[in-house]
Amino acid sequence: MTSNPYSIFGGQTPAEARKAREIKNQDKEVQSLSSMARELSVVRTQLSGLDHRFSNLERILHRIMVVEEKQLLTMNCLLPEDGRPLSIGDQEARARHLLGLSIIGELKEKDIKRQYKILAKKLHPDVNDGETTEEFINVEKAYNYLIELVSR
Repeated sequence: MTSNPYSIFGGQTPAEARKAREIKNQDKEVQSLSSMARELSVVRTQLSGLDHRFSNLERILHRIMVVEEKQLLTMNCLLPEDGRPLSIGDQEARARHLLGLSIIGELKEKDIKRQYKILAKKLHPDVNDGETTEEFINVEKAYNYLIELVSR
């Protein structure tokens, strides 16, 4: 009976042992890749959930900004009745309010002109038999102030 010279290596030749190690390593890599694919899938689902939540938060924030803007327009500091002088920020806010422009955001000359033309047609004394003269003057002052502010 011939004894196997490789019995101390588990009865495998060195080439067979090498091949078995390669297969074992490939199996580990496949398991590792499949584990990473599962983790990636979980992360993608969590990310889509977060994206949905972020969109909801954006909508809520937008609603809050609209409500706050409306509240700011109706605050007494924008339309002071006590005769105190307006600060520069209050002047701009009041001018924007008179022209019906958003008090939040960047002023653009074309928006100011467009809004002024709409209001001028509506409030001009010649069109309304002189009834809206004071309102028209206020709108005109607001327009001039905002145009000057934008041109600086």
